[in-house]
Amino acid sequence: MPSLGFTVFKEKLLDRSKRQTIRKLRKRPIKVGDKLYLFWKLRTKQCERLGEAICTETFFIKAVLFENFLDSGKPAYRIDRYEEPLSLGCRTLVERECNDLAVRDGFENPVEMLRLLTQKHGDLSNIIFQVIRW
Repeated sequence: MPSLGFTVFKEKLLDRSKRQTIRKLRKRPIKVGDKLYLFWKLRTKQCERLGEAICTETFFIKAVLFENFLDSGKPAYRIDRYEEPLSLGCRTLVERECNDLAVRDGFENPVEMLRLLTQKHGDLSNIIFQVIRW
């Protein structure tokens, strides 16, 4: 029964327009059917329980953000999706899938999403993330 703490998009969590999160891969990944406990600012004095949900889908991604692609001054990105087990390989998400992934997570676009992940985790190129949907 995993707990998930959030520090952004509280309104979207409460109105249920955000029903997905992207997390750095855990030692014990979340599985479909797991009961999720959703909290606002977990492990702080402002902690607030937002609700419970059942995990309906999970998959893994690796992402890279190129802030200044080929000195163009424009950002570019690549997101690869992995299925379980991770050894089965991956496929690169097309633009429509990347946009869907970002919007489901509460962002305007994939670049905004990847900037936040980079700010939180640093270099993304060697990090596997789990996408968790409920």
